[in-house]
Amino acid sequence: MRLEQSFSQYLDFFRIAAALIVVADHAFLPGMTGTAIKFPFGADSVIAFFILSGFVISYVADRKERDPVTFSVARLSRLWSVLIPALLIAPCFDFIGLHFDPALYEAWAPQGVSGHWLPQAGASAFFVNEIWFTSLSPQFNTPVWSIGFEFWYYVLFAVFVFCRGRFRWPILALIACGIGPKILLLMPPWLLGVALYRWRARITLPTAVGLILVLAGPSMIVLGHYVHGLDRLRALYIPLLGRDFVYSDLNEARDFLWLNLVGIALTLHLAGVFAVVRNWQPALPTLTSFIQGAAGLTYSIYLLHFPAQMMIAALLHDQPPGLPKIGVVLAGSLMISAGLGYFLEKIKSPLRQWMMQGIRNILPTIRNRDDELPSS
Repeated sequence: MRLEQSFSQYLDFFRIAAALIVVADHAFLPGMTGTAIKFPFGADSVIAFFILSGFVISYVADRKERDPVTFSVARLSRLWSVLIPALLIAPCFDFIGLHFDPALYEAWAPQGVSGHWLPQAGASAFFVNEIWFTSLSPQFNTPVWSIGFEFWYYVLFAVFVFCRGRFRWPILALIACGIGPKILLLMPPWLLGVALYRWRARITLPTAVGLILVLAGPSMIVLGHYVHGLDRLRALYIPLLGRDFVYSDLNEARDFLWLNLVGIALTLHLAGVFAVVRNWQPALPTLTSFIQGAAGLTYSIYLLHFPAQMMIAALLHDQPPGLPKIGVVLAGSLMISAGLGYFLEKIKSPLRQWMMQGIRNILPTIRNRDDELPSS
């Protein structure tokens, strides 16, 4: 139990670090703040979230959400509690930003600022924004794309875990055909998170070996960027698949080779952490509570920081590029998204209870499981 508590605390820290890296990556974009500084770790941190998701979903299915109804309600309420408000709040930020600096938004959307907000928001709300080779994620809130991937990983996992008998594999194949190859290309890191949870008890590495893995995982990613590993891997398949197909059709999955290697490196890092924290004492309750609270806001930060950054950058359109402008965009977007997240997190439990009550009204045989539903 001490081992799992210590590892859980590190996972919260890992989640916070991943969110901050994504926010920083977008703040350093030339189109956002005009900087020439390269910070190429944003997509890598999305893969970190995928690994964490696979680990956590395996945990809750094993310990708390042991039937398909409880699992589905808990997952949907968690996703929708922030996603739906984010899809409604982001256009308000866009409206303000467009008033002060329409050129910023036009440069971000070279084909023109789209007025089709409702189809994009609707597709994202029902997780069909990235099916096959479509990309209907909101124009000025690109991080939403990953939710359109992650939801289908939940679905495939739930079918595999809860569906028994001869229909399991045909259903999995049917869903895979329905969502298309783009989403499946980035599923291996999510499955690595599942494997890390399933095999965690078998990680009996010496502490020294664990420490090597802790350091080696992130180091391999940094070194890979330094030697232009991403460009080298692209050169392997772009001639075969075509540049237009890779950049337009695959879109956010265009770097699938690199991102799957990142998933392996980060999984090795977490396996090393699991070996190292064996001798740790759990942090003090006050520190634990603070880390858990901050980690609980990362979903809101992830989905709201980008439109907040666009708005702040538009407000600062007459300021010269540089670290002060980056700092304001970075800090301001964090405060706005975390502040909104504090209130959005309170929607989760009532939404979950309302959804469960609605299902009970339709299927009265489902017994009360409110006390079993997880808080995460």
